Amino acid sequence: MHTHSQTILILGDSISAAYGLEIEHGWVSLAQQHIQQRQLSFNIINQSISGETSYGGLSRIESLLQQYQPTFVLIELGANDALHGVPTEVIQDNLRELILRSQQAGAETLVLGIHTANSYGDTYRTSFCHIYQQLADEMGVALVPSILQEVINAGGMLQDDGLHPNLASQTLISDKICRQLIPLLEKST
Repeated sequence: MHTHSQTILILGDSISAAYGLEIEHGWVSLAQQHIQQRQLSFNIINQSISGETSYGGLSRIESLLQQYQPTFVLIELGANDALHGVPTEVIQDNLRELILRSQQAGAETLVLGIHTANSYGDTYRTSFCHIYQQLADEMGVALVPSILQEVINAGGMLQDDGLHPNLASQTLISDKICRQLIPLLEKST
């Protein structure tokens, strides 16, 4: 049986765009290596942009879905919205729409939860952190909760700006995501 390579589209922000690092050292490149080691024929198309918001992702998703026709879409957005104090309902609506459009295009979705380092108080932060679990439950999609949790807990894993994960943290992030992603890929082949 002839199997051609299927596509995983990643729609993210600086964390998935390997901000401040060589792109081959970022978690996405490490994840691609994991996939190849397991001889799964999936190719990652990383369409992450530093500073990207959920709204920015929405403005791009249709053309990306048409262009790449992905089997999987990984969504890692929301943190930049939170940095600007966008109401959490708005972020949630945008992410819901991203999931919906991916599903309508026949792609399975994996949502990557993110935390916010904003200064809008505990209520906002708590509300923001709950968005991802709520969407996963509501939309029936897979979730990797808080992809930076271990990085933040470990200490010494962030770049000097205190926001972006450093080189040492990329393996942690990649391993955490791959623990969910790889079984999904294996199941779909």
